[in-house]
Amino acid sequence: MINGKFLRLLTAGIIAIMLVASFFIGGNFNQSVANAATEGQGGVIAVNGEGSVKVKPDIAYLSLGVQTKNSNAKVAQTENATKMNSIMSSLRQLGIKEDDVQTTQYSIYPNHQYNPSTGKSTIDGYTVQNMVRVIIRDINSVGTVIDTVAKNDSNVINGIEFGLADSSKYYIEALTNATKDAKSKADAIAKAIDVRINKPSKVLESGHSAPIIYQNRAMMDMKLEAATEISSGMLEVKASVVVEYTY
Repeated sequence: MINGKFLRLLTAGIIAIMLVASFFIGGNFNQSVANAATEGQGGVIAVNGEGSVKVKPDIAYLSLGVQTKNSNAKVAQTENATKMNSIMSSLRQLGIKEDDVQTTQYSIYPNHQYNPSTGKSTIDGYTVQNMVRVIIRDINSVGTVIDTVAKNDSNVINGIEFGLADSSKYYIEALTNATKDAKSKADAIAKAIDVRINKPSKVLESGHSAPIIYQNRAMMDMKLEAATEISSGMLEVKASVVVEYTY
């Protein structure tokens, strides 16, 4: 049989073990609470950064064509085709490839004449319009192209667009500038509230631009006598980011 002295020693040992275990468990729990509390004291600074790069256009898009009118629809159509063939031939002579010319509109419609006395409209002829979009890869030849097609019976030039054949490298530069701008703003805010920011916790690309400059020209009913001067100006490639910093 187990004597009383042994039972008392066994009981005391069990109690001591439980006290030690309780101490460590309680200590770890308190440490976890302390860590959670410390983490909860941090904050976030979210800023929007913007950047841009100015660059000269290297490609142009020209919308041009022919409009003919005649009392007979077939005659108007034939005249239009003849003039359009002349334009296409002149473009090839300028070195513009066939793949860089795309038809954007071809229409034949009657011209209505309204008679206020009778309140009725009658057809007094037909209009044929044929439009193409021309890609001009030599930016310095835009004026020459306009003058050439005008001398070869083009009487409609709706507009010129200037752009970039490949804007990706300029966009990357603008994106870098936007990120630097975000960092500067975050630093200023952190200094104002007397905190120190960490590395970005989140970076979002929030927008970019595909720059194009438009220049409009109305229908030309006569040939150009003087050389046309075209100024392409400068394009601005833009980028923006949203960056979050913790502190």
